[in-house]
Amino acid sequence: MQRFSQTGVRNDLLVAADLLAKAPSAEHKKELLKGFEAAFKGRPLSGLPDELVKQITEAGGGSLALRVRQKDAAAIDEALKLVAVEPKAPADPKQKAADEETKTRRIEIVQTLGEVQPAGSVPVLLALAKTSTDNDVRAASLTSLLGYKDDAIGSEVLSVFSSLTDDVRSVALTLLTSRPVWARQLVEAIDAGTLKHEALPMDVVRKLTFLKDDKLATLVKKHWPKLEGASTVEMQEQIARFAPVAKSGGGIPFEGKKIFMQSCGKCHLLFGEGGRIGPDLTTFKRDDVQHILTNVINPSAEIREGFEAIVVVTNDGRTVTGFRADQDARVLVVRGIDGQNITISRDDIEEIVPQKKSLMPEGLLNTLTDEQVRNLFTYLRVGQPLNTEMR
Repeated sequence: MQRFSQTGVRNDLLVAADLLAKAPSAEHKKELLKGFEAAFKGRPLSGLPDELVKQITEAGGGSLALRVRQKDAAAIDEALKLVAVEPKAPADPKQKAADEETKTRRIEIVQTLGEVQPAGSVPVLLALAKTSTDNDVRAASLTSLLGYKDDAIGSEVLSVFSSLTDDVRSVALTLLTSRPVWARQLVEAIDAGTLKHEALPMDVVRKLTFLKDDKLATLVKKHWPKLEGASTVEMQEQIARFAPVAKSGGGIPFEGKKIFMQSCGKCHLLFGEGGRIGPDLTTFKRDDVQHILTNVINPSAEIREGFEAIVVVTNDGRTVTGFRADQDARVLVVRGIDGQNITISRDDIEEIVPQKKSLMPEGLLNTLTDEQVRNLFTYLRVGQPLNTEMR
């Protein structure tokens, strides 16, 4: 079902309709609709053959998310009410699985609202982004707000920016740096002293330079006159400075793991733990300390295939930076450094600009003590997952 639906070709969509018509039971139809939804995630449902629309309707219309994507007014109203209600923490531990399922469904609806952009959804998404007790829901809401061209969104997000956790703040920065007007509001807050200069990491500041806005460019130049990053000579000096420490051994791997999870682990997996943004380091040649050190200090020196950064400029003025997480003839899915996936219709894309510079920030070791660097590299060299029971 997913394979036929994904092409978007009329004959294949008619085959999909025929599969639904011949499905032997309601349960089979439900499974087929899941495949259809997966194929059309992030893509408009307009232009579907009448035969397929008829079969989807007769099969119950699919999930609430699919009905929202069909712009069904009753479904949209139901969806807005569903996500607006903050669920209570479960008193019974046995309810945990059911609550996780509810949370997953809620996030799916939030993401769908971002795709469809029905009237009345901005206040609901902003309320979730500002007040939800679930950080995953907050992050999904911020990502969904990316698609809306509303000047007030930036100032509303900035009003709670300082209270956000680091992970959610990273998603908020992706939002605020995606449109010139929001980016101006962000930098103007720094200019006015209501937001600290250090709130913007250098990799985020560089994203501001992709936006075409003279006033923004002036403010960026005022606050960050040098954006080139460390020179090759400076990086070589840093490698020479940290190499003896990193190679010395004798560190505490358990402490090193903590440092890894706080910094590297936000983007990289190691032994199945961490983020899925950058390459999985488990199979990486981690006993070559010099090589790892070079990659950490100069992340742009060697960018692994499939992790090249791109900047996507859309017709409505958005600028999205990240990696190609998925793509087909109709949509491009970009995964940002914040770990969120942004689905963009190819019809909405004005330009895709490849980047030679890695999205991985420079200077990660500069904030660590020698002891912490030693612990980190001791952990990176271990050959198997740590046994926490031996701690």
